[in-house]
Amino acid sequence: MNWLFCFPYAGGNSTFYKEFKTKIKSVTVQAFNYAGHSSRFCETQYNSPEDVIDDMIDLVLKKAKKDDTIFLLGYSMGAWVAYEVARKLTYTYDFHIKKIILCAANAPGHHEEAIHELPQSDFVNKLKEFGGMPEEVLQNKELLELVLPSIINDFRLCYEYTFDMNIPLLKCPIIAIHSDEELYANEWSQYSSGKATVHHFEGNHFFILDKFDDTLQIINDEITSEL
Repeated sequence: MNWLFCFPYAGGNSTFYKEFKTKIKSVTVQAFNYAGHSSRFCETQYNSPEDVIDDMIDLVLKKAKKDDTIFLLGYSMGAWVAYEVARKLTYTYDFHIKKIILCAANAPGHHEEAIHELPQSDFVNKLKEFGGMPEEVLQNKELLELVLPSIINDFRLCYEYTFDMNIPLLKCPIIAIHSDEELYANEWSQYSSGKATVHHFEGNHFFILDKFDDTLQIINDEITSEL
């Protein structure tokens, strides 16, 4: 079976990838929710980046078999999640990853802002600057109060994530798709011995909202080239 496993951005959920399922026909698209979000809203938030990775590994292992063809894709926070899931699948579970696609993310070593430490009003203003958060959520005070703890926790996890040099680098191809804001996305090439390809779009962190069809075309081409 051919799989594309997708991991969302901080504060995002699996619905971000809804249209991928109808437009990418060559694989089965499976997007996951992090604990504390969407269908998993009542679940306990993660304590560490390792908790995220282990949880996502468990979800992948419930779907995939060793002889399946596996692609991983992550957007922003989902990029480092996808990378670490790929490493663990490769070196702990002996899976073969065909390719990983990392969107809107700098390579490791370029620290995130500690925006999770900001006062709530300043944190919300940062979310507005980033984009990607539905306006109906930002304008609904009660709903925002409900979802903010999980979103803040996501940003804490991004801040605390560090690259573990004790685990080998990947060997599969890496595709980085980035905007003007991810100045170090091209450095993902240093994190695999496989071929690295970088695609750039003008715009901000959520360039995909304006360049959806173009982004999907790149992703589709990168997947079909391996099948």
